[in-house]
Amino acid sequence: MANFEQIIGYENIKEELRWYSDILKHPKKYQALGVTGPSGLLLYGDPGVGKSLMAKALISESGCRAYTLRKNLPDGDFVKEIKRVFDEAAQNAPSIVLLDDVDKFANCDYSNKDAEEYVTIQACIDGNKGKNIFVVGTANDRGYLPDSLLRPGRFDKLIEVGLPNREEAEQIIKYYLKDKVIDKDVDSKEVSRLIAGDSCAVLESVINEAGIMAAYKKKKLIQREDIINACIRYLCEAPLVSEIKNTENAELIALHEAGHVVAAEVLQPGSVGVTYLGNEDGKIRGFAIIQNMESDSYSLDREEFDILHALGGKAAVEVIRGKQDVGCSSDMRTVFRKVQNLVERECVFGMEGFIFSFEPSDNSLSRMEDIVLREVKRYYDQTKRIIAENRLFVGAVMAALLEKRIVTGKEIAQIRKAIEDSPNV
Repeated sequence: MANFEQIIGYENIKEELRWYSDILKHPKKYQALGVTGPSGLLLYGDPGVGKSLMAKALISESGCRAYTLRKNLPDGDFVKEIKRVFDEAAQNAPSIVLLDDVDKFANCDYSNKDAEEYVTIQACIDGNKGKNIFVVGTANDRGYLPDSLLRPGRFDKLIEVGLPNREEAEQIIKYYLKDKVIDKDVDSKEVSRLIAGDSCAVLESVINEAGIMAAYKKKKLIQREDIINACIRYLCEAPLVSEIKNTENAELIALHEAGHVVAAEVLQPGSVGVTYLGNEDGKIRGFAIIQNMESDSYSLDREEFDILHALGGKAAVEVIRGKQDVGCSSDMRTVFRKVQNLVERECVFGMEGFIFSFEPSDNSLSRMEDIVLREVKRYYDQTKRIIAENRLFVGAVMAALLEKRIVTGKEIAQIRKAIEDSPNV
């Protein structure tokens, strides 16, 4: 059975779960203060982040008998099973009922949440008050659940389980690597920069696929290149094919990606995970994985960092080659959307651009658009200055990408250091 030591990271959530397990394990010390224990809690978040593992750890630590409900029967039969399980749990209290993937118990949507399954769960919770039954639910999307279920007295606590941060990702990768036969050149910190921001399940799958790739090539050890290639396969969602000719088009794409990388790395050293150049179905494709290092929360600094590095590709092609980049429509949509949000909703650049009416006037819309255009141009000028001041860095990253096809954040940091240490700079 799982325990809290098997959960890597998520210290705040684990502390909360320890609290609930203590309530279940030692109810008398809480009753002595005249308080009653909670009825249940819901763990919700993206698939693969470990919600079920956390629920099982809570069950294990509590020492209570547990009953698990998953949607594995037709609707009518499943409703009967819900009632049966709650009845059995009441007969064997203190007990826990685990509603695993509770948001999949019924085929409903955001506007129709009163399915019989959820009405039955509510009735079972209410009908067993005071019988020492604790309900734990897991869900990918709490929006499918009725508000009446997500209230104190039913699910007293709602805990969002997010994706692991970079430090947690590194710990998770170390855990998955410890039983693998790996080469000494594998750096868990470097790997975490490649795929930080993905779920625990993804991290485990990528490490395992790296081992499969190494075994297929009849290697005795899993090497750094195997893990990097496995990461790229996951990020590309396609077979890894890197045989391309260094045509002018390939050079422009490499320059574009180098622009993203340099803008990000100058603004926040260590923010680049990996950049890639490959041939997929005859089409050259490039991308860079960049993660904000300073804050996980929404802020002006975070938004401006995303805006500036998104403009880096277009700026690099214009500054270095003197051409207009025609492969940046996605970048520009991102930039304009973010700047519009800062203007229209956050009033970062004054009150004039705020849209406060459901039916804004043409004058209000025009004024907002003028401010957005002005600020995008200002950000673009700022990005071009970053590129112009770091031409050698841009050129070196571009050359490395054309040569290696895959350049990690660790290698990018080494490239920058070599340039800065050069006596000719």
